[in-house]
Amino acid sequence: MALSTSYFIPQLLLTIGRLKAAKGETSDSDFKDAIEAARATGNTAVEALAWDLIGERNLADGKLPEADHA
Repeated sequence: MALSTSYFIPQLLLTIGRLKAAKGETSDSDFKDAIEAARATGNTAVEALAWDLIGERNLADGKLPEADHA
């Protein structure tokens, strides 16, 4: 089994993004990596959560058009 299709990778990437967000160090790319990994493994729950976190972050930053898109 390739690492890129391992079932735990999407959740791991999402957790890394959330930890960075708690420290104020996150960017959309952290969550987008989780989204791509979730799509590759068919993990729709992690994909949806990552999109939600991007939207929440953009909303908190006052980026309304980006938040609406996410």
